[in-house]
Amino acid sequence: MTDQELQKFTSELNQIIPIIFREMFRRQTYLAKGKISPPQLLILDLLDKEGPCKMSDLAKLMSVSGPAITGLIDRLEKTKLVVRIFDVKDRRIIQINITPQGKRLLEKISQERQKLINEVFSKLTQKERNQYLAILKKVQTILLKNV
Repeated sequence: MTDQELQKFTSELNQIIPIIFREMFRRQTYLAKGKISPPQLLILDLLDKEGPCKMSDLAKLMSVSGPAITGLIDRLEKTKLVVRIFDVKDRRIIQINITPQGKRLLEKISQERQKLINEVFSKLTQKERNQYLAILKKVQTILLKNV
């Protein structure tokens, strides 16, 4: 691929990705109706997969400041999707854990996302779906190696 071809590819992808994200989020009722924001959803997903996390670790994983993660956690706690757990030996250490209510919401969102993916990708051939998945897995591997 020449530099010019790579620039064209980059430009087109740069235009397409935001549209795909916006349309995928718009079609998910929990996100579209403002019940939960994309960053809050990412936090719930992290807590579900990783278990309880310190506030500072969450901020690092989300690439946000301490005050920003505090605001996100405050809103999640207010809706009873997460709880703060204070260390008995050092109250400055705060762990965040997902609640059963947060897990149920994640499951509903996952089911909704699964339905949307089925709806969209059923319009592609099996070969196209396999190619798309292979490319996404490769991109994921590349991104995770650079962390």
